[in-house]
Amino acid sequence: MVEHGTAAKSETAVMRIRGGRQVSMKELQDHDRKGDCWLCVSGEVLDATAFVDKHPGGVMSIVLEAGRVCTAKFAEYHSSRAWELLQTHPDVKYIGNLSTDAEDGTADVEDSEPMPLELLGRLGGRRALRAIIRDFAGVVLADGELERPLFERVAADFDVWAAVDKEEAFLLHAMGQADFAKALHARYAGRVPELPSKLHARVRGALRQAVRGVCSSDDTIAEVMALAADLMGPASRPNPLDAMFKARAERVVVVGCGPVGHRLLHNLTQAGGRNLAITIFSAEQQPAYDRMMLTTYFGHRSRERLALTSEDMLCGSGVKLIYGEVASIDRPSKTVSFRAWGEPSSIQEVSYDVLVLATGSDCVVPPIPGYSPGLSGIFAYRTIEDVDGILRSASGGARTAAVVGGGLLGLEAAKALSDLSLETCILQRGPFLMDKQLDEQAASMLHAKVSAMGIAVHHSVSILEILHDRGALVGLRVQERGSEPRILTLDVLVFACGIRPRDQLARQCGLEIGSSGGVKIDRQLRSADPSIYAIGEVASVEGQFCDGLWQPGVEHADVLAQNLAGARNARIGDSDLSTKLKLLPFDVASFGASRAFWSQRQFEKQDNDGLLRVVHTDADKGTHCQLIFSCDGRRLLGGLLVGNASDYRRLHGLCLSGADVTDEGLLPKGECDAKRRRMGFRSGEHRQEETS
Repeated sequence: MVEHGTAAKSETAVMRIRGGRQVSMKELQDHDRKGDCWLCVSGEVLDATAFVDKHPGGVMSIVLEAGRVCTAKFAEYHSSRAWELLQTHPDVKYIGNLSTDAEDGTADVEDSEPMPLELLGRLGGRRALRAIIRDFAGVVLADGELERPLFERVAADFDVWAAVDKEEAFLLHAMGQADFAKALHARYAGRVPELPSKLHARVRGALRQAVRGVCSSDDTIAEVMALAADLMGPASRPNPLDAMFKARAERVVVVGCGPVGHRLLHNLTQAGGRNLAITIFSAEQQPAYDRMMLTTYFGHRSRERLALTSEDMLCGSGVKLIYGEVASIDRPSKTVSFRAWGEPSSIQEVSYDVLVLATGSDCVVPPIPGYSPGLSGIFAYRTIEDVDGILRSASGGARTAAVVGGGLLGLEAAKALSDLSLETCILQRGPFLMDKQLDEQAASMLHAKVSAMGIAVHHSVSILEILHDRGALVGLRVQERGSEPRILTLDVLVFACGIRPRDQLARQCGLEIGSSGGVKIDRQLRSADPSIYAIGEVASVEGQFCDGLWQPGVEHADVLAQNLAGARNARIGDSDLSTKLKLLPFDVASFGASRAFWSQRQFEKQDNDGLLRVVHTDADKGTHCQLIFSCDGRRLLGGLLVGNASDYRRLHGLCLSGADVTDEGLLPKGECDAKRRRMGFRSGEHRQEETS
C-alpha cells in the first residue's frame, strides 16, 4: 500500500485544474459535515454530499476530510484513475477552484505530511481514529499486525507501543478513558512534536462521530475541555471544540435492533438538525436484518443477504451498537441496566434523555402438557437462529414436521419445511387457513392450493400433549373437532401461531400497559413517561391494539424520527393492515380501507348490511376474487384475492385513497343502480353509509 501511495502521489503533479469560481478557505471550511460535505483535491473544490454514503472506503473516511484540503491524503490511497472517476461521478458536484491568496492560509491547512505518529502505521491517521471509534479498545501495531485489546497489551508492556500522539490521547480521554489517556500523554509527551493548528479540524471531524456520543455529563465535558487545552496548546484561531461542547448532545437510547429500530436509526442519522447521541441495543449478536424475508434464508443461508446494516455502517453514522440484554429501566435516574454478551455477570448502565422501546414480540407457545423449552426438535419461527436450528435438524435425519399456525407466517414456514424434503403438515386451531384475513370461500381455495403442494392441512385442531423421549421430540397427541384423539409422529415442530409483545421492561419500570399487552402509547408514540417511547410490535396504540405487521412499524419509526429530529407534532394515523403472501408459488392478498374491514369482518357481511360485494371464482384456474364496495358503489372498501393478485397494487391504492371508483369498471354494469334502488336512493343521490 505504501508503494502504491507513493506512485499515486507522483501522478498528482499532472492533475489539471478546471476553470471556475474562486472558493475561499473559509467557505470550504464551512462545509465540513456529512450532510454538507465539500472536499478540496488538487485545487478543485467538490461537493461530495451525495457521494458520502457511496464511498467505497466507508462514510467515516470521507466525512473526516470534509471542509479540508486533502490532496496528499487522496493521492496516498488512490490512483489518478480514481481521481478521474471522482471528477466525473454523477453524485460529485464541481464548485470551483480554491483561492490561492496567501491570506486564506491554504498552506497551513494542506495535509501534505502524515500524522506524527500513527496507531495504524501507513494506513493513515484518520483510519487509525476510525478504528478507535469503531472498537473503542482495539488497536494494531505499527506493522499492521492485529493485537490484543489496547488496555491489556499496554498493561503487559508499555514500551511495545510507538508513541501515541496527543490527538489520539485526547480522543481516548474523550471516550471515557481519562486515566489511560493521561498515562499515555505523560509517558510519551517528550517524544511527540507540537501539533499544528490544522489538527484542530481533524479532531473536530473525528469527535463529531465519537465524542458527542460518549461524553454524557457536564462534569465529563468540563474535564475533556481542560485536557484539550493542555494537549492542544494555544492555537492561531479559536478551538472549534469550544462550540461543540457548549450544547451537549441529547442521548437517545434505542432498545431493540430489529427492522423497526433500524428504520428509526436510518431516519435519525439522515435527518440532521438536532444534536443526537444514539446508542442501540441488540439482543441478537448481529445488527438488524430483514425478518420479512426470513424464509428466504432457508435457500441462500447468507446472513449478509438479509442484513439491513453493519457494524461499520452504524459506526460511520455515529451510532454506538451494544450487543446485550437490557435488564431493567430506572425511570427516576433515566438509566438502563444491561448485561453485555460475553459478560453475563457484569451489570452496566447507560444514561438516556430519550428512551425508545423497539423490543418487538415473541412467538406465542401455548401451554401444552409435555412442553419444556429445552426439548430438541421444537422451534419458534422468529430469528435466524431459529432457522439455523431447523436446518440442523433437517440435515441430521429429520423426516417429518408440523407447523402450529395457519396464518401468513405458518404458511411460509410450512413451504420452507416442505422444500427441505420433510413430510409437512399444518395444524390450525381455527376453522380454516388465514381465518383472520379470509372468508371460508377464499380459505377453501387456499386449502386446495396448499394441499396440492404436498402439505397436509388440519383445521379445528387441539394439541393435547407433546410427546418426547430422552429430551427429544417424538410426536404429538392431537384431536380434530368431531374426531378421536390420535398420535402424530414428528421430528420437527415449529410454532408460528401468533405473537406476544415483549413488554417485560415496560412492566418492570411501571409504564402503563395496553389492554392486550404492549406499551400504551399516544399518537406521537409517547408512553405514560414523556421520556419513553415505543414503536413497532411492542407499541399498543392508545392502549387498544398492537399490530404485528411491518407497515405499521415503518409508520411508527418515520413519525418518531420526525418528532425527535425537531418536528414535535407529527402523529401516526390509522395503520394499513393489508397483507400479501410473498413466498408461495401462488398469490394470496387481503386489503382494506380501514381496520374495520378485518375487525368487523366486512368481507363476510351479508346482503342486508348495505355493502356491495362482487365475487368471481374460477375453479379451473384456481382463482378467487372478492371486492367489497360502499352501498352506492363509489368507494372500494377492501378485497380478497387468491390465486392471482396481479391487480393488487392498483386495487389496494384505490382502496386506501377513498377515490370514486365508478368509472374503474370494477362493478358489473347495472349492479350499482339496482342496489341503489333497493336501498331507497333517488337518481344521482350520494349518501355516506355506516359500516359499523
